[in-house]
Amino acid sequence: MKKFLAMMMAMMMAFGVAACGGSEEPVDEPADEVVEEVVEDTADGGADGFTLWDVATVETPVLEGTDWDFCGGYMDDTEMTQEDYDATIEMYGGKLQFVFNEDGTAEMVQGGGSLNGYFEYIEGGVGVEFDNNGEALRYSLIFIDLDGLTMVALPDNSGEFGLYFMP
Repeated sequence: MKKFLAMMMAMMMAFGVAACGGSEEPVDEPADEVVEEVVEDTADGGADGFTLWDVATVETPVLEGTDWDFCGGYMDDTEMTQEDYDATIEMYGGKLQFVFNEDGTAEMVQGGGSLNGYFEYIEGGVGVEFDNNGEALRYSLIFIDLDGLTMVALPDNSGEFGLYFMP
């Protein structure tokens, strides 16, 4: 059931950005391995209310001029498996990346194009908003140390779903 819900959430995100226009860009090879078992599942399957907001964060880095590549995620109290990662990256056309430009603009780059938007530093992280054909697609970004600096993109306030990106 959890895998089904996880895949449904990933598909919803994919459909949310699949209609975006943009220029064709070469597809980069996906990361060789998924960041796994970063957030340990609780013994009772998350019934204690654990979310990604409960993970210890590190200082927000300077993002201007950086690119962050998709490397895994956390969905419905469960870390993505390699199979989940492969299915998600395939839905995004072989590539999913956040690009932060020097002028405060941001891009969500996918295999078939990109969404444009902006980012701003906020208390505890970064807020980013992309234009998805007139609809705002917002993420809260927090930063954690998972065998290296990792950005977690949270699409809502629940903290039950997040995508991991590494520079």
